[in-house]
Amino acid sequence: MSEIPKQKLKELRKAAGLTQHAAALAFGVSVDTIKRWEDGKTYPTVPQIYKIEAAYNTTFAAVDFGV
Repeated sequence: MSEIPKQKLKELRKAAGLTQHAAALAFGVSVDTIKRWEDGKTYPTVPQIYKIEAAYNTTFAAVDFGV
């Protein structure tokens, strides 16, 4: 079985053409929250992960949350 290549949240956001502000609005969080997710300081909740998957056209398995 091949391993799924992982991408950082920041890379995925930029590939989706979103600013941190636009992502924050889409996910119902603050810009500071987006920054903390991208820096690996905090992590999204499961409902937020579903929104990330949809907005960034990816799957949970393909996201590198810095864990």
